[in-house]
Amino acid sequence: RDVIDTANQENLPKITTGHGIIASAYTLNVEKILQKSGRQLKKERIAYLDVSSLGLSTLRLILHCLPHPEEILLCDMYNRFEVLEEIRHEISEKFEFQGNIRVMGLHPEIPSELYEATMIVCPTNVPDILNINHVKAGTICIGTTCFSAKSLLTRFERQGDILFTVGGVLQLPEPVVDLAYRPHSMSGYLNSAVLENFNSKGNAHDIPSCTLSSLLCSQFEQVLPSVGLVEHDIALQQYELLKKLRCQGVELHTGSYVLPEETIKNFREKFNIDFHGHN
Repeated sequence: RDVIDTANQENLPKITTGHGIIASAYTLNVEKILQKSGRQLKKERIAYLDVSSLGLSTLRLILHCLPHPEEILLCDMYNRFEVLEEIRHEISEKFEFQGNIRVMGLHPEIPSELYEATMIVCPTNVPDILNINHVKAGTICIGTTCFSAKSLLTRFERQGDILFTVGGVLQLPEPVVDLAYRPHSMSGYLNSAVLENFNSKGNAHDIPSCTLSSLLCSQFEQVLPSVGLVEHDIALQQYELLKKLRCQGVELHTGSYVLPEETIKNFREKFNIDFHGHN
């Protein structure tokens, strides 16, 4: 907010969190992982980890745009139970959610009932909140920061009984072309390892949703710069804009690790639409 006060001066860039586009990206990645896993949202027990500004926008978009899940677990890292009760009321009244809603705090320790979820949506940058070894087999996760990256990949490669992907990245219909300049004066400092990392682009169709938000701000009135909680109607307009622009969720990955299609196929065969979180 200090930066915003400075940027309000004339001829300086506008400041935005991009939360409307980021929440839309999480929603599109929920759609993608459901498609890849062969699952139906209406049969899922979803835990929303962190329902602050971005998390609440994501929750609202998913409830508005996708089928309602069987049950919702609302989790707050700061134990703001009054806020959670307000959100519970909004979900029931405004979005006409008919399933069960449970609220819980995450401190001083993670409640065991959180690990009953069959889907975890985690739009937070707070690392290592959850223990991946306590997550039940068949769980799918959108947003991976909440787990230890090493433990997450270890379980996936050994057991193949979970699926996960990033939440805030979008797949564009056309590849992004980069042009980078490396001055000759830097040649002596750029060894092969540095150059390999420098030249590694990953999937050329992928773009962080916060970056895309900044670009869209200059092109579309419905993507105005914003800070703080995004109004639901605005976030919905931005979700619909991304659909119109043919953006979609990314192929399942975290960091530079892309989940192998064969392992995804095996997961789908074992934990597909016939999988029930109660079993």
